[in-house]
Parts: sequence; structure tokens; C-alpha cells
Amino acid sequence: MSRRNSLNLIRLVLAATVIVGHTWPIGGYKGSVSLSGANVGAWAVAGFFGISGYLITISRRHHRLDRYLLRRAARILPGFWVNLAVTGLVFAPVVVHYGHGSTSLNAAGNYLEHNATLRMHTNHIGHTLSDVPFPRVWNGSLWTLYYEFACYLIIGLALIGAVSALRMRLTASVFLLLSIVGVELTSGDGLAANLVRLACPFAAGALIAAVRPRLDWRFALPAAVVALVAAKLGQFYPIAAPLLAYVLLYLGDALPQWCQRVGADNDISYGVYIYGFPVQQTLATWGLHRHVGPLLFALISLAGVLPWAAASWFLVEKPSLRLARLYDRVIEPGTRRLATATARLTPGRD
Repeated sequence: MSRRNSLNLIRLVLAATVIVGHTWPIGGYKGSVSLSGANVGAWAVAGFFGISGYLITISRRHHRLDRYLLRRAARILPGFWVNLAVTGLVFAPVVVHYGHGSTSLNAAGNYLEHNATLRMHTNHIGHTLSDVPFPRVWNGSLWTLYYEFACYLIIGLALIGAVSALRMRLTASVFLLLSIVGVELTSGDGLAANLVRLACPFAAGALIAAVRPRLDWRFALPAAVVALVAAKLGQFYPIAAPLLAYVLLYLGDALPQWCQRVGADNDISYGVYIYGFPVQQTLATWGLHRHVGPLLFALISLAGVLPWAAASWFLVEKPSLRLARLYDRVIEPGTRRLATATARLTPGRD
């Protein structure tokens, strides 16, 4: 795949699709939006993981483990922590102000403290969201980030040492195989079951990055057809989700040049993903779902989330990534030079 691609645009579309998928349960509308028997939100999350597996594996190839982990942490954690704080200190008090429940500074602190490690242990804040169709859940999107970071760690630790092309291919192949087998051996919504399900598209993206096959429509089209059939037959995660990774990566390479400019410098897809749910829940507390249909609710939600996503990118995510790059360019080299100079000045032992 070319370095100039449309993956940021595709991720933005996927984030918007997650909001559309959440509209029906949050608004209490009957039915859902599905594609070949699977909710469009599930397709979007699988697409996120497939693209992430591809990009993360390339990042691991070019960076030592410490730099790799620093960049991955800088990409996810600051935005996540600020989102928890904003939800507890802004969104929850706003709905309380308009007469819906009660909250406190202590409740906001508990929400941040209990979820700070990416694992969502609690979804409620004080006594809020008790009178909405999807009660007491402020952010039903954040649960996937724990599993995404787990996949980062798996790829990072599995490739410690010299990262040869052969080793990358073997690692990604084994990762994908174990994930597919794991899906067949687990059930329910436990930690292991969720991890192997989401690891399927992630590992597929990692394998594509390792093998670097030619991304061709003659493979992408049959892959899309098989993915739709597999989803219809109940084989979404072991078959459809990995194939979706190839389809989306092909589109990222094949879409016209103007698509490459969307999000090339400012990628707000992460912000759209993490702020969509609290924006929609706030709209639900105001009763919007009682006055408009699901499509208009989704459109208003998308318009409402854009300022929050932009603020997240410009005020939190982008500065965090700059600090991570500063470590690469200035701090770590300076530390090494200081250590070398100190060693030269230190008298040797007899």
C-alpha cells in the first residue's frame, strides 16, 4: 500500500457508522441497522481493528519496543482519560442541570478512577441516565479500547528483538490462527471471548502488513462477497471480519486522490468514536428521540459530536503525539549523550 492512502477517511466513516449503529438502542427505536445479519456497528468496529492491525504492525517494524509502546500509549490514553473526565465533569452535570438525576464530583472521580486502565469497570456516573431508553451507560463504545491495546501489546511483545520479514509473517499467521480457533472455543461476552473475536480482524490486518500482498480488486470483490455470506451464516468474526480487513485496505489504496486529503493532517476519527455515545445519551435525556426518527437523530448526533472530536484532536491527541515524537528526536538522544559523557568522566575502577 502506498504511504499516501485514504485510511483516515475510511476510519472516519467507520466511526460515523458506529454512531449510526448505536442510534437505535440509544433512541429506543424498534429494530436496528444490519448488514448481512450483523449490526453495522459490529462491521465498523471490525474494520477499525483490521486497519489498526495493519498500521500497528508497520509501526512495530520501524520502532524499538519502547518507542512503539510510547507512541501507542500517546495515541490512545490521553484522549481516553480526557474523555472520561469530560463525561463526568461536563456531560453528566449538563443533564443534571436540565432536571435529569443527580451527580457529584466524587461520582465523576470514581468514573475516572475505576476506568483509567482502559478496562470499563463502571459505566454510570452518580444517578444519571435513569430515564433514557438505554439507561445508566455513559459510553458504550469505550470497551473496545482495552482489547485494542491488548492487541498492541501482543504484536509488540511477540516481535521483541530483530524483526525479520519471515518472523513477522509467522507471528501474524499464528496470531490469526489462534484468534480464529479461539472464537470457536469461546462463547459469551467474557474477556477471552471478546479478545479473540476482535483479534481476528486485527491479526488479519497484521498479516497483510507482514506479507504485503498486492491489493487488487480481483481479490477484494470476492473477499467482500464471501464476507457477506459468512456473516449471514453466523461466521462474522472468524471469516467475515478478517476478510473485511483486506477489503478496507484495498479501498484505502484505491480510492481517488481527493480522499487521501481527508484526515491526512488532522484525524478526528478517534474523537468521533469516543464522544459519539455521550453526545447521543445527552440528546436522549433531552427527549430528542421522541420528536425525530432514527436517521435524523443520527444526523444530529454526528453534527453534535464534531466539535468534541475536533477539540480532542487539537487539544489532546495531536499534542500528545508531538510529545511522543519529541522523545524520539530530542529527549532520548540527549539522555544517551549525557550517559555517554558521564561514563567518560567517571573514573574507572581498579
